[in-house]
Amino acid sequence: MEATLLIQRYETDLNINSSIIESRFNKVGLIIYEPSYSSFQPALQFGALEISQNNNPATTGINLTGNYLGILFRSLLYGGSTLGIRLGGSYAYYAADKVKNNQEINLDWHELIFNIQALLVYEDFSIAFGGYSQLIDGDETAFGSVTQTRQFSENKKAGMDFEIEYWVDATGKIGIHVDSGARQGVGLVFTREF
Repeated sequence: MEATLLIQRYETDLNINSSIIESRFNKVGLIIYEPSYSSFQPALQFGALEISQNNNPATTGINLTGNYLGILFRSLLYGGSTLGIRLGGSYAYYAADKVKNNQEINLDWHELIFNIQALLVYEDFSIAFGGYSQLIDGDETAFGSVTQTRQFSENKKAGMDFEIEYWVDATGKIGIHVDSGARQGVGLVFTREF
């Protein structure tokens, strides 16, 4: 078993009724992989998040909080001693809400991400870089001074990602993950194998 603590901050633009809503996410979560086979490694992910948005009358001045739950997989398509190619994917369900000044807002959405990365391993370091595609499908429900229900999706689908990890001992590593394009942000990862 492999457990990873993820601390992540990123921005992505959402499309709500043809309006672009800049959305900022802070996430803290746990990912639990079953790494028995390099060809297919399933995982479970869950955690907490905070969201703030610009250009959205329903969420102006409100930081929403919530949780997420999902599944992941990664697959080593090719693995040599120093080079490799990895395919990955994830699905997560998110729910966040907040009540402030008689305004209640709920965001619920599904997120699907696929990525492919080239891997480079050198001594205690591993570097991964590649591309990803994201799909977001959700609903915004507001009650109070603004009352409405609207659907939202991702504004942009694709981007690039980069990750560097350092093995601190035989079973533990730390790393940093950077996204650009549709999702722009950085994450810290702390992993331990059991």
